[in-house]
Amino acid sequence: MFRKVDDLGRVVIPKEIRKNFAIREQDTLIINTKGNKIILEKDVEKIRCKSCKKTIDKKDKYCRYCSEEVM
Repeated sequence: MFRKVDDLGRVVIPKEIRKNFAIREQDTLIINTKGNKIILEKDVEKIRCKSCKKTIDKKDKYCRYCSEEVM
């Protein structure tokens, strides 16, 4: 998959990738480099679901594993 960098240095992350990684508007991405690679990581605060005890994103309203309301 290829994307062009625009005149302001921006690159669009394809919708499928944003969906797979649950990247939403206003999410913060951590940008690092390793050798000649640029690495993007989603910066998320994690909490545990009260019902199933799985780790989930703090901003999620519902647990993606058991569908219980988190907050």
